[in-house]
Amino acid sequence: MSILTIKHIRFFLAGCIALGFSACNKQELDQQPPTAIGENSFWTSANDVKLYANSFYNSLPSYGGYGNVGPYSDDVNSDNLVGAQINVRNNGQSTPPTNVFGYDFWGDIRRVNYLLVNYSKTPGDFNAYKTFVGEAYFFRAWYYFERLKNYGGMPWINKPLNTNDTAL
Repeated sequence: MSILTIKHIRFFLAGCIALGFSACNKQELDQQPPTAIGENSFWTSANDVKLYANSFYNSLPSYGGYGNVGPYSDDVNSDNLVGAQINVRNNGQSTPPTNVFGYDFWGDIRRVNYLLVNYSKTPGDFNAYKTFVGEAYFFRAWYYFERLKNYGGMPWINKPLNTNDTAL
């Protein structure tokens, strides 16, 4: 059994410190996770713009059958289709929800704005993906139309807002 001297302890600490500094490499820490798609790795082709624009089609309404029309199943050809909610909307008493049953009121508009801000990062000819950019403009107009129809005047937002944005 040997006795540790102060010289040995200093040598050991110097080795630990040197090893600690050599182990930290900032480039290794600032990498994109291999299983995640980030902003720098997504807008690389016209197909990326197409895939992102295709996600808007999931928000289109679908027909649920005859029984889902009107407040009652037999109201297809009657004036009972004008429900009580129409008066609330027309009087300006209806307010937009922030989040109802998992539906994000502004999320659709934010996703479209995200595409419209980032599509220009895509290399190549604009003609290869201009159709999908046009579809994004259509969906933003349609989302606003649906919200204006139901809730009245709303602020125009043409950039993807984040949770920490305070001013519109």
